[in-house]
Amino acid sequence: MDSRRDLKTVNSNNIFSKVGFHAVYEKSITEAIDLACQHSFSSVQIEASMPQFFPEKYDLRAREKTRCYAKDRDITLKVHAPGEDFSLQTPHLSIQRAVVERLKEVIDFACDVGAKLVTVHPGAIPAFTIPAKGSVPIDVQYPRLYARSLTRALSELSDYSEGRILLCVENSPFTATVMKVLPKMLKEGEIFLAWDLAKMYRSDGSTVTEDEDFFLRHLAKVRECHLHDRTREHGHQIIGAGYVDFKRYLSILSRYDVEYTIEVRPIENAVESLRALRNILGQKA
Repeated sequence: MDSRRDLKTVNSNNIFSKVGFHAVYEKSITEAIDLACQHSFSSVQIEASMPQFFPEKYDLRAREKTRCYAKDRDITLKVHAPGEDFSLQTPHLSIQRAVVERLKEVIDFACDVGAKLVTVHPGAIPAFTIPAKGSVPIDVQYPRLYARSLTRALSELSDYSEGRILLCVENSPFTATVMKVLPKMLKEGEIFLAWDLAKMYRSDGSTVTEDEDFFLRHLAKVRECHLHDRTREHGHQIIGAGYVDFKRYLSILSRYDVEYTIEVRPIENAVESLRALRNILGQKA
């Protein structure tokens, strides 16, 4: 099968049996699990950057209770590691050491609550504006430095998570450096991919073909897919409001063992997005 074709058939049952929502504003994991049951989601992605979901808020007893609560209600748990204020790519060794250690705590937490996977961001890098050129990231000038730094961090996290939980790297950001580092690690190590569809789109609605081509070459390594729409103003919009061609990409992914998370917040907008996605894929609620 040529995965690049615009396929028409979507295995919607395979998708909707594995769609969750992104728990950001819920007060507890228990509340998020209850909402998932109430609104026919199969999973919950816990946002570990939110204070109520910090690992230290849950001792071993609370983690075990959470694991049992999710299992009893047949809800899959997933964890999104802090990403907006952390960067695995930083070449400052003491800072990277702290980031990696914190993510190890998140991995331990995810394992203890019985989560299926952890999603991490490669992380942002500094950029400077140059007249007539725009914003130029540092890794353009020092590609080897940033490639070594990212490889070092991901290798340590891969070793730490191996055999315990799936470690998924999201395309956020997906720079030339990230795309250079990942292929060897995907082939040799216990690293997987989280494909955020909307983050392939520019504000004008065009797709970043390099990103798309990368994921189409590594479909067998995709274990998580983030669903939200992209408009001219922003991403994380209600599904159906923007440019994302959900039917095309989900027709491809539905043939693989992938979990899905609707990253539209809060829960009311996630529910609306789930209804919209059912309509797009031709499955009535």
